Amino acid sequence: MRFRPTSSLDERSLTAVRGVTAVTRSGSQVDVSGTGDFASAVTAELARSQVLVADLRIEGRSLDSAYVALTGRSMDT
Repeated sequence: MRFRPTSSLDERSLTAVRGVTAVTRSGSQVDVSGTGDFASAVTAELARSQVLVADLRIEGRSLDSAYVALTGRSMDT
């Protein structure tokens, strides 16, 4: 997931969130990666911390990419 916080954010608070595997910042954008339902847990933490965000994007894996990750081969073969 990617977002731009509109108020002060301590990224360290997100690293402790269930399912989060990485938090990086590039300029004003914060990228959070994780497993499972980490996006819901991150948004709950942001709300608890009263951090408003803009430009929120949550990108999921496609079924094709999940298949390749699990089997190591393309669906075209």
